[in-house]
Amino acid sequence: MSQVGRGFSEQSQSTRLHQGRIGSGGSSYEASSTETSSGPQRSIEGWILIGTNIHEEASEDDIEELFSDHGYIQHMTVNRDRKMGRIKSVLVEYGEKSEAQDAVNNLDGSKLLGQKITVDWAFIK
Repeated sequence: MSQVGRGFSEQSQSTRLHQGRIGSGGSSYEASSTETSSGPQRSIEGWILIGTNIHEEASEDDIEELFSDHGYIQHMTVNRDRKMGRIKSVLVEYGEKSEAQDAVNNLDGSKLLGQKITVDWAFIK
């Protein structure tokens, strides 16, 4: 009995990944990167950070003021608790990696309204 479908090819997907190509038949796709080191990953438009453990009484203006001290903010998204409407986390996008790195270095572990916040890269390789 011949088996047809996913997972029944002679060459496993992990083998194809290690060769730098994924695909079967006539179509194949180049792997985007062969680097194995971890680190921040750029999004399509910039470098995105995630801030968590935000004080429940913090306003968007408080957060924007804090993050804008480290560079120009291209975009900021505030994630709120549905029931209470309080800020749970924030995504901040910078255009330059150096600005985002400066924000991570200086804001991770800093205090906002007396509460220690966590700031890290949203995307990592």
